[in-house]
Amino acid sequence: MDLSYSSSSSSSSPPFKQPGSKLLPLNQIPSCQPNTRVRFLGCIASYDMTNAQLSLSHPPSSVLIKTDISLLTSSLSMGALRDGEWVNVIGDTQEGGGEGVLVTAITLWSAGGINLGKYEKGVKGRLEADLLG
Repeated sequence: MDLSYSSSSSSSSPPFKQPGSKLLPLNQIPSCQPNTRVRFLGCIASYDMTNAQLSLSHPPSSVLIKTDISLLTSSLSMGALRDGEWVNVIGDTQEGGGEGVLVTAITLWSAGGINLGKYEKGVKGRLEADLLG
């Protein structure tokens, strides 16, 4: 399935490295300051078409990230946004009022048949390397 959308690029290739984005596990997104550009992997838990918002999770964590995809809706295939689909997101964190954090997506693409164990290990290694500086 081709699921690659960006509000700032017409290229069909996934933006594997977006300058200025911080690669994080989904459960760490709520600790980010507003206006932090983040990159994360999430599983679609639900899609609210009225508000153009995805609810993304990363089981077994119970953290749910509301993700505004209104900047991408003109290029999205709504049928591709199915519950259970894993997607990569690059976006900016916002205060979500009483609902915690909201991410405004600028790019979203399918994770396909991702190996979650390898992905999680890679993210952990990247975070550890960043701490060592």
